[in-house]
Amino acid sequence: PTAKKLVDMSAGKVNLVLRFYPLDSHPHADALANAGECIGHEKGNATFWRFSDVVFSGGMNESSIDLFFDRIVPLFRLDNASFRKCISSGKYEPSIKDSLNEGNLIGITGTPSIVLYDRVTKKAKFIAGTRSLDKLQKEIDSL
Repeated sequence: PTAKKLVDMSAGKVNLVLRFYPLDSHPHADALANAGECIGHEKGNATFWRFSDVVFSGGMNESSIDLFFDRIVPLFRLDNASFRKCISSGKYEPSIKDSLNEGNLIGITGTPSIVLYDRVTKKAKFIAGTRSLDKLQKEIDSL
């Protein structure tokens, strides 16, 4: 939510790119990453970000991933059969695995992690953990 607020306040100067980094310690991480990809491709970016907000704000309170999916299908007006088929197909597994491998290569070991990149100067900065909006803005300004 903090990074998204920063993007909203930046008047187009800051972009946010989410890369999946499903941790082995999270029993539903792979399924949630796949669900995010499926939702994004079926319903577009706005719905993808709404789904991400639900997931990352602790909105998955159900005891099983199937119960969570039962709840979000109507919430995001998904076609249940095609959504479930998309998830079970694993068609986004290669890109999710690529994202995980890329994170490993640059030193990411957990979430949240942020990589700031200035496209003009080519400077990059890695931030592990959460930051307040003010601190994140200072990190961006220091690039």
